[in-house]
Amino acid sequence: MASGGLLVTAPALIGAFFWKDGTSSGVLSSLVIGGIITGIFYATGYKPLGWWPSVWGLGVTSFSYVA
Repeated sequence: MASGGLLVTAPALIGAFFWKDGTSSGVLSSLVIGGIITGIFYATGYKPLGWWPSVWGLGVTSFSYVA
């Protein structure tokens, strides 16, 4: 799950350097939501479409950061 937690931080790190409209509340909410989703998927062993939970966490984090 450590690699999943690290992957969840990627959109926030990239957005902080390259996206002027990124906010601190967007970063915080995306990290919390992505971390929770990744943790739940790892704890339950749930792999939608056969993809690792880290990939789903990355997608959720990216979407919530932009939203």
